[in-house]
Amino acid sequence: MSDPEFSKTQYHAVAGTYDTQEGLYVPSNDLFQLSFGNNWTDAIENFKDAIEKVKVIALKTLIKQGNIWIAEAGQSDFTARLIKAIQLDLPEINVSKRIHVIQHSDWNENPTSTESLQFVKENSNDQKISDGNTVGNGTPGFRDPEYTY
Repeated sequence: MSDPEFSKTQYHAVAGTYDTQEGLYVPSNDLFQLSFGNNWTDAIENFKDAIEKVKVIALKTLIKQGNIWIAEAGQSDFTARLIKAIQLDLPEINVSKRIHVIQHSDWNENPTSTESLQFVKENSNDQKISDGNTVGNGTPGFRDPEYTY
């Protein structure tokens, strides 16, 4: 986001957006602070406050006729709750045309609650792209057992 070409892009990152997840959650607060400065929120610290903070940011964009793009790097539970909160404040907004969700991983979708996943798919422009954890599909293949870097 520091590239001059993206200098006018408004962004906000959210850490810890999962609801249920097998295995250890690895906090990434130092990385988020280094990467995003003050443009991030910790959902693990307080999930409800994180929804409220991100909702306020999203509402400003939507009111100015902008669109919201969500690159999910985790489960969809946070996104579902965020969209519901936006709908309560701006019921006239067509969220399926104004909120775009990009998901890259079956692994992220599997532990998402069925209700949340279905809600996101029905109430956003939900787009599935190639799984970035899988090897051999043109993505980084983050779960490659031979990855050594």
